[in-house]
Amino acid sequence: MTLLVKLNKPINGLIWLLQTLGLYRVSPPNFFIIGTQKGGTTALHESLSRHPQIIAPIWKKELHFFEHIERFDKNAIKRYRREFYPDWIKGKRLSFETTPIYLFRENVPELIKAYAPSSCLIILLRQPELRALSQWKMHRFKHGREDKLFHEVVKDKDSEYVQRGLYAKQILRYMEFFDKKQILIIDSSALLNNTDDTLRRIEQFLDVKPGFAPSIKAHVGVKTEEKFADELKNLREYYRPFNEELKGLLRDEFDLTMSWLEEGS
Repeated sequence: MTLLVKLNKPINGLIWLLQTLGLYRVSPPNFFIIGTQKGGTTALHESLSRHPQIIAPIWKKELHFFEHIERFDKNAIKRYRREFYPDWIKGKRLSFETTPIYLFRENVPELIKAYAPSSCLIILLRQPELRALSQWKMHRFKHGREDKLFHEVVKDKDSEYVQRGLYAKQILRYMEFFDKKQILIIDSSALLNNTDDTLRRIEQFLDVKPGFAPSIKAHVGVKTEEKFADELKNLREYYRPFNEELKGLLRDEFDLTMSWLEEGS
């Protein structure tokens, strides 16, 4: 049992007591990193957590709170607030959480808006077929949760592996509830390959001092895209019209594009 797990229970008990006494007040997060899975969210979370004007949740990166509720109640909100430092510790720092599935789940935008209407949102987008492959490799080899081969899971275009790459409709759901000025969309390739400029852009968006966040470190792995060339080609063709929709949305609403959209993927 890790020290973190050992400490979790008594500290949560103390937080519960302070909440009961009205002494543990927690403001809604100032911003959320909401996706996409396998788009660099962990690296960005770790980087921003080290910024002196930003404070991460107490225990973990992904809270999944808004994914698992249909409506708010007092007890659910109390449990959620226990994941964050109280305002007297937070001070003027920005609090946040990172849960990549928030971008994909349909009911989450309305719930976040109801709880944290002035919060900002950061979205990382990765080339969708490569994102699907990375998700499959994680589920199959790291977590042991996937028995099917890659060509089997992506043959089903309604599978979550494929559907998570339909970014335009996911962004549009958030735009129903949030002003586009509250949304920052980042190319995950730019975060990896043009790290300093991308981090400066994020810091400017969050209105924090530049230059504190350390460089992004890519997770070490073996590139195996060539082994799945046929599957990736098939997915690229499937995504083509959806990527054109995304390209128009990003151009018209955010005045930006993704490197892989310009490559015609």
